[in-house]
Amino acid sequence: MDGTCLPCPPLNDEYGDKYIFTFYEDVIKVRDISHLVVRVQEVSTALVLECKTVISKFKQYFYLWAFDKMAIAEKFINRGMPLVTLDEKFTFFANIIEEIQMMPPYWNARSIRINLKKLMDSISQHAQQWRSTLGELLAKRTAENIVSLRNEIKELRFNLDKTTKELADFKLVMQTISTIQTKTLTYEQRIHELQETYTVLAEHNIKFNFDDLLMAHHLEKRWNRLFRSSLFRLDKVQPIKQKFADMTAVEISTFWEEHVCLVLPAHSLLTDVHGLAHARTLCSTATVETAAADTIIVYYITVSTSWRALAYSNNSPDYITTTHLQTTCTCNCNFFPPCNVSPLHWQLELNAFARRLLAACILSLSFA
Repeated sequence: MDGTCLPCPPLNDEYGDKYIFTFYEDVIKVRDISHLVVRVQEVSTALVLECKTVISKFKQYFYLWAFDKMAIAEKFINRGMPLVTLDEKFTFFANIIEEIQMMPPYWNARSIRINLKKLMDSISQHAQQWRSTLGELLAKRTAENIVSLRNEIKELRFNLDKTTKELADFKLVMQTISTIQTKTLTYEQRIHELQETYTVLAEHNIKFNFDDLLMAHHLEKRWNRLFRSSLFRLDKVQPIKQKFADMTAVEISTFWEEHVCLVLPAHSLLTDVHGLAHARTLCSTATVETAAADTIIVYYITVSTSWRALAYSNNSPDYITTTHLQTTCTCNCNFFPPCNVSPLHWQLELNAFARRLLAACILSLSFA
């Protein structure tokens, strides 16, 4: 039949226009053929929609190739997510790979076979890249944490084994022992988390340096030895601790003797700025450092402030009379407390605060 249909020359219609007669015009007049053409169009449209429905199922994996894997993984790792959350991410990508592998590589849509194998392989590859990228960054961060923890343990070991020749060395050793004993659970938790990290990486078949895994387990042994050494060192420093406590008691006694020299003239020290300068002069003559002198003066000023509040309160002691409620003396000396207040009561108030200061020194310096 090929070549039997010859094109007709253009014909002139009644209006003088050119008209080309085709074979379609003869065939389309047949009812069965016209119905068949409509049916073919409907089937073609339905076939296209079915193929589109099959392909659209893979839109849910769009994010696997739409974003930068390294940038997103770095942000996720830098947030400091717990290991459980990271394990869920690895499991999520593993489930995607397993789900893709369970799908048929071909899909028959009536007379058309859709080849889905390349698309499925591409999705599985992207999911595996996500797992690998996230696992590599996690292994890198874990290795850095191992190095940091190893340096911390090494520093604690160095400070713990330090010879206590001076007071500063003794304080450093005692502080190191306290740090080891108070942070034992924290360090053990960090070590176990490092070990569990490599367990998770191994379960998901993510490559990592095996030496880092050995170091993570070795750190646990190091920490246990360090903790036992701290207990042994604490028992050994008890005589040294008593020695420094005796030395501190002697220094506190000396400080108290110098402090008494400041209690008696306290009335004149708290008058004005010149009084404060005079206080520093007395402190210097009493061989007290300037910082210590300022501390004592601040305590005295606190006493005077509390005296003022006590005098104006409703719960005034019996020895504070109504004549003591005035802010200045009748002689206009501008002293506070007024000079008509009993010097004995004022001195007792100052001595009480001085004893509190001494007790605070004993508590902070006794190394108990």
